[in-house]
Amino acid sequence: MQRVTLQLADDAADALHGGSDAPAAADPVKELAAEVGATLQPVHPGSEEPQLKRYFALDVADDVAAEQVAAAFREQAEVEAAYVKPPAAPP
Repeated sequence: MQRVTLQLADDAADALHGGSDAPAAADPVKELAAEVGATLQPVHPGSEEPQLKRYFALDVADDVAAEQVAAAFREQAEVEAAYVKPPAAPP
């Protein structure tokens, strides 16, 4: 399982957290997540810090799929960054 991390635009992040006046701002991101069979999860749930609220993640089955999913999200206007989280390195 690989994790794809997303940094969203403010309006899309606010919409996903339920605090936006424009809830449709996150629709393209939610639709793409549904297409790839993944659920968006906030990386910092409950945070009130605006910069931290912009990060979301989703889990993807394998390395190749994760890179393809990250590339697809990078094409979305609401996504400022999308990358596959590297594996943890031993100390």
